Amino acid sequence: MKHMNRIFMMLIALLLLSAIFTYYGLETNALKAEPKPYEKLLTQFFQDYTTKTEGKKLYVDHKDMNMTRKFELEAIHYGKFIDHEDEILVLLKELDVPHAAGFYSIYMGVFDGKTLLLKSPIQDVHADEGRFVFYEGSHGKQYMMFTGSVTYQGWTTYTSMLFEARTKAWHVSYQQDEQDWAGHRVEATSRGLLVFKNVLVGEDSSPEYDYTFQKELLWNPNTKTFDNKSIDP
Repeated sequence: MKHMNRIFMMLIALLLLSAIFTYYGLETNALKAEPKPYEKLLTQFFQDYTTKTEGKKLYVDHKDMNMTRKFELEAIHYGKFIDHEDEILVLLKELDVPHAAGFYSIYMGVFDGKTLLLKSPIQDVHADEGRFVFYEGSHGKQYMMFTGSVTYQGWTTYTSMLFEARTKAWHVSYQQDEQDWAGHRVEATSRGLLVFKNVLVGEDSSPEYDYTFQKELLWNPNTKTFDNKSIDP
């Protein structure tokens, strides 16, 4: 009788262990299947097309052009971009783009920090090389400065645009194109814009430059732009 009781207790223990392993196995699989937050963000960029995510990469099926575009998560920034509340700015970089389209092609959108739902239109910028620097206004709102350069046959030109995210359309409050920066190079820093004068030292057919510092334009959080006053060398 004692032997039968021992066997019965062992069977009960095995059944309990089996139930526990099954429960945690199902829970683990469910966690694996649950999309990561950035995957939910990426799939909202091109809602009119069929998309697929693989980690931090996004594939967009353009059946009308018989092609699939490839993107990769460039960066995620947390701050106040539209409504002075917790929001997420996502930068998405397109991969394998031809030079004519700009090697550095970025698509950006602002999402609600809690629901992860898209709050702004998708804005794109293009250059051969580019960089974003963030400035804060007097009320805590974030503004995004993009500086980009394009090189063609050895000649490099620069552009700069200050973006303000809005729910209906992005607003560009400061913009200087290649004609405005002709003969100059511009770099964005946490303080503002550094402007250098190009000094040609090579042949015209294969130009090489030296750069001489010219001035610094300082960010003004009250006017939300760069002061006309500059610090000259």
